[in-house]
Amino acid sequence: MRTQRALSLGVLLVVLPVLVPAQGIYRPLSFQGMEHSSVRSARTVALGGTSIALSNDASALFSNPAALMQMQIPEVRLGATLYSSATDQIQEWIPNRFYPNLSLLMENLTGGIKPPVVVNPADELQVPYDDLTPNWSSKRSTVRPATISAALPFTLFGDVHCVAAIGFAEATNLDYFYQNNNNLSPNIGDYRPAPMPVLRGVDTLVARWYATTVQRKGAIYGITPAVAIQPLDELSVGLGVSVLTGSSDDTEAWRERGRLVFDAVYRVRNDSVFNRVTSSSASTYSGVVANLGVFYRDTHFSLGAAVQLPATVTRTWDQTVNQDTTGSSTTATRSGSDKLKLPVNYSFGGVLMPSARLRIGVDYVIRELGDAEYSGVDTTFSPWVGSKSLRAGVEYTASEWLLLRVGYREEVASFGGENAGLIGDPVSGSAFTGGVGVRFGGIGVDFAYEYQHLKYQDLWETNVNTNTLSHHALVLETSLNF
Repeated sequence: MRTQRALSLGVLLVVLPVLVPAQGIYRPLSFQGMEHSSVRSARTVALGGTSIALSNDASALFSNPAALMQMQIPEVRLGATLYSSATDQIQEWIPNRFYPNLSLLMENLTGGIKPPVVVNPADELQVPYDDLTPNWSSKRSTVRPATISAALPFTLFGDVHCVAAIGFAEATNLDYFYQNNNNLSPNIGDYRPAPMPVLRGVDTLVARWYATTVQRKGAIYGITPAVAIQPLDELSVGLGVSVLTGSSDDTEAWRERGRLVFDAVYRVRNDSVFNRVTSSSASTYSGVVANLGVFYRDTHFSLGAAVQLPATVTRTWDQTVNQDTTGSSTTATRSGSDKLKLPVNYSFGGVLMPSARLRIGVDYVIRELGDAEYSGVDTTFSPWVGSKSLRAGVEYTASEWLLLRVGYREEVASFGGENAGLIGDPVSGSAFTGGVGVRFGGIGVDFAYEYQHLKYQDLWETNVNTNTLSHHALVLETSLNF
């Protein structure tokens, strides 16, 4: 009896998420980008994101509100950020011992082959029906407001020192882009939980071959009031509550390149199919996130900790989907909402001050993103993996008016490489930072530069995809102390 498998993609592939955390193949947009927490102030960026015990200005309300107690006079801060990022993918297809022409099709290398003279049409040279190649690159840039914050120290009941603050800042950079010109469904290169079965006799296997592009542009901002209280001389506690609001423009494109038919005599045939699906959506986001902090300062060191409490972010969207098949075109509109439950996250920091001019800080960040839960259209799943990372920063006061800063942090992603050896192990890279601060009386100007680099591989039995992501950020911030 013949065994034949085929997976229908159609419009449902565009709107229904796939329940796995890696991102090496096409997955419709849901909460992609929500895992990217933005670093709010220029000083924090220059110090590698180290802020739990190192923050000493109004921007502390975003990371550890208890550290606001270091402020002695009122302050207002205003900043903006220029982002520039580049992503590229290089695919290397491994010649298959059962289907040697498969790698030629995937890399579009059949153009230089002279078609053989054959008797059986099944033995004809198989070629792609388009000019797409497997490798791609993408560059994007944008300018956004980074932060507006203000803080006011005061005394409560005559002897309780307090600092009240409020800020508006980018909480999450939602920008996201991913492309794959060689998706297969079913993916014959998978080896988890089992590899492609060996076909025997008259068995065949049908796989759809398609190219996809997904892109999101937008940001989530938070309006954050915060307060810090100093119950003891060296110890302070603080609370910040961010009311989140934001939007994004989401686009997805799905282009069928062919229908591959594998048989048991080591042939793969590419049948021509015309089917294209495009989707455009407008998404809005809302939620409330609370952040508790504690801060202890001594003469030559300080310690801090912050806990981001569990929260729920809601995405509401309106979507238009257009499907173009041979001879017909259809358009459908739909609306809906989904929720993302964010787990508790922890951050710990310490600062060593060996002299009045030098400050050395280290943060340890625990993000329990593996416990996040996405609830969408008829589905619930965990989209990410958890991570732990280190951040370090050094600040040197060169003179009364000039401060020099450098930093480093582990840039840990929320996903693992496709078919990675350690399941649940996140992809990681590095971020290098630096900057200066200039002070003229009560006026300050802070400048920071950040470079992130992330490189990882998605692995299958059929191919290896090498992905490289680089990110540059320039942050300029001004401050006024009264």
